[in-house]
Amino acid sequence: MIYGAMRMHPEIAIIQSNGMSTLQKLAEISENRGRILDYAREEGREGDEQKSNGVKIILEIMGRNIQDKTVQQSGCTTIANLAGGDHLQRKDVAEGGGIKALMRAVQAHQGDESILRAAYQALRILGFNPDAPS
Repeated sequence: MIYGAMRMHPEIAIIQSNGMSTLQKLAEISENRGRILDYAREEGREGDEQKSNGVKIILEIMGRNIQDKTVQQSGCTTIANLAGGDHLQRKDVAEGGGIKALMRAVQAHQGDESILRAAYQALRILGFNPDAPS
């Protein structure tokens, strides 16, 4: 229902920001992480390859609303919450484009402390360390 409302009304900022904030809160609860990813996976089976990985719906919303700070901060925190589960969930988030979405949010909002913190936290949970030697 949340995804549907966000997709039906991509031009309404309050629906986008409140929807992402709701997903962020839901993803804090471990039982919901799998449900969020599974719901999106089920949608992906309907033939739209863009949504073949559960995290892609969240990334789609973040991408459409790149200038909206609330969507970006909530999106980064949602990614962190989803990645905070088991290894498979971290893998789904990373392979689904989560790291790239975090970097795009940081690039678009370089001076916003809340987005930088949320993105850094998500990257740490994913095991990404930009200061590590390559």
